Amino acid sequence: MGEKSDMKELITLCGDDCLKCPRYNAKTDAELSACAELWFRTGWRDRVLPGEEMRCGGCAPEKSCTYGMTDCTARHGVPECNMCAEFPCGKIEELLERSRRYEKKCEEVCTPEELSALRAAFFNKENNLKKISIMRELSKEQYLSTMSKPGGKMRDITKTAELPPELWERAEVLINITPISEDSVRERQLEAVYENDERTFRHVLLFGEKKNCYVVVVVDLAENSILGFYPLDLNEEYGINE
Repeated sequence: MGEKSDMKELITLCGDDCLKCPRYNAKTDAELSACAELWFRTGWRDRVLPGEEMRCGGCAPEKSCTYGMTDCTARHGVPECNMCAEFPCGKIEELLERSRRYEKKCEEVCTPEELSALRAAFFNKENNLKKISIMRELSKEQYLSTMSKPGGKMRDITKTAELPPELWERAEVLINITPISEDSVRERQLEAVYENDERTFRHVLLFGEKKNCYVVVVVDLAENSILGFYPLDLNEEYGINE
């Protein structure tokens, strides 16, 4: 699944938003130098670094993580926290508590403009991590396991289905990370709703940007919650010509 070029957010494992980070957005020497001074003042660096050393292209698995999240996901064999069986865990709460202490320090040493920028980038972790938890992309195997068992079929219940109350709010999040049709989300339009024979899962098909492409939101009826989403490309799946 290709990354959308018009992303409004770029959420890291720890809940930071790179696209709102002054350091991530710093390009000129003056901007990089200003970030170096700010990072020293907040205590994130023990000295004012040369501007060029402040240049940042965002978090990556090979980079050292302040909160140890990359090491943790590697140990658990998952690319993202929300794919871990232990999520959410005590490590997440430790991360949030540490972030709260950082925010208090920033309140003491930053200008209102600096504090506003840092809050947008670093101190909205809890909300951003909640977004990550509802962005879980299912593997093909996980998706297929929610279908009817062999010999059964998925029933079309579009006309009578009750949709999860949080569906459209969560679909708004998917705009940034999937090839979903933004217009259909804004206008609350969907293609269909199917339920498996066992009545344990429902598939809500939201329109994709291309014909015969959908983002399937899978609802776990036993838990009364959204399990995750799966990008379904029927053109690729069945060799359909658009």
